[in-house]
Amino acid sequence: MIKNKIKILKTLFFTSTPIITSSLLISCGQVIDSTEKINQETELKKTSTKESVLNLYYEYIVSQKYSNDSIDFSTKNDQSLDDKNSQFYKDAFLAYKFYVSNERLKKSTWFVDQRANWEKANITSFVNKTTNQSITMNFGHPLDENNFKVLFLNKTSPVRHEIIKMLMVKNYLLNTSEEQVKKSFPDYENKIKLLDKNNTDKKIYESIDLSKNNFFLMKYLLKDKRMIMKWNYKSETDSSKVLAGIDVYINNIQEFNENVQTQSRVESLLTEDISLRLNDEYRKANETQNSRLNPELIRAFTNVETTTENAGDLNYNIDQLKEQKEVINGFLVDKNKIISNKQLLINQASQSGTGDLTRFIQITNFKDGKSEIDMSYILKLTPLFEEDTAKTAEYNKDKKDSDPTIKRGFFTFKNTPWDPDKAESANELTKLAYWLYRTDNSLFTQAKNHFSSIGYKIESNNPIIRDLLKNEGILK
Repeated sequence: MIKNKIKILKTLFFTSTPIITSSLLISCGQVIDSTEKINQETELKKTSTKESVLNLYYEYIVSQKYSNDSIDFSTKNDQSLDDKNSQFYKDAFLAYKFYVSNERLKKSTWFVDQRANWEKANITSFVNKTTNQSITMNFGHPLDENNFKVLFLNKTSPVRHEIIKMLMVKNYLLNTSEEQVKKSFPDYENKIKLLDKNNTDKKIYESIDLSKNNFFLMKYLLKDKRMIMKWNYKSETDSSKVLAGIDVYINNIQEFNENVQTQSRVESLLTEDISLRLNDEYRKANETQNSRLNPELIRAFTNVETTTENAGDLNYNIDQLKEQKEVINGFLVDKNKIISNKQLLINQASQSGTGDLTRFIQITNFKDGKSEIDMSYILKLTPLFEEDTAKTAEYNKDKKDSDPTIKRGFFTFKNTPWDPDKAESANELTKLAYWLYRTDNSLFTQAKNHFSSIGYKIESNNPIIRDLLKNEGILK
């Protein structure tokens, strides 16, 4: 029998696994020892031990980010879902629906396919130890709220672990204070202090309002990646029109959908739980909100992904982004030109002789003497810049005439389809955070490193534990 002393900094753990059998208590800012009984050294070396410790570590971080909801994952009878009106419940349930919908988008039978594994793991039902009430999963309705409760309250559920990671990334991107940014990301102040006003990083960081707590999301979209949401259809076989040499044109979503021929792509439709709102400024004055352009009606959804383009409408240069007046979405032409929704209205008006008709050919690829249809609809995922003209004038008062004017102000999600302050779009940035987590494997590591940097650490005097966690970046 080996006695193992583990120290946890800023953390509170409980697990029912045979390896760690009692909670490690904490008061903020203190390190408190707890002697744990370990059955065998070989047990301690198991991968499952490492996974258990890491999952508890992640859960504690999440519980602290939702401290206003009094979340405590350490109790045997997990009561984290008792309050349906709590922010934690709302974010976790949205994460569940996003995760399941995303998996089913890739494979429509995914949820049912998991049944055997979940039954084997004994996580298809849950009994509340206080009320003795039982909840059982409904496999006919994947997004049922009871399914969420069962798969989250069972602590060994892989769905629970995934939701916790999604919530960690969401809070990293959207809930980080100015103090935390400066503590975990020293490059911020290093670049802000530069005298060179034309340094790209300096211009980006000075254009992010730290008081909004979304620095890392802004940085990701403005500096780290060039992100788009994309719908794409490429003909898999020669259509009769292509074989006949007839050019194919489209002017609206309906015509786009009509050209999505293959049945395998028909099911590639977004659902509300994973779709991001499109710019609907094209709407006529007498149209209602319900008539907005609905991303869930566009066929052939591909992914949220990075683009290699950096020109035209897909230019992500910081100075060009400051000039972008609205969120851009529309049909992609010539690699980087996007025919916007406003231009689609011009097309419609042209049919009655009141505008110029714009029609664009979708048969653009010629291979081995054959033509193919290749068409894309793009949503450019960038915030908008709100200039402070007084600060611009002050900042540039001593510049030379040959130097470019550097606009001052902040990037914002105000006046975008994803404005978090509007009821109809309150969840859009959360869904965007979930998308980025699902498409970029490095983002969770960034989030974990951030939380470690601001003080969430594990300290152990046991060499086996330290060896297990040595590459995780969370040891004190």
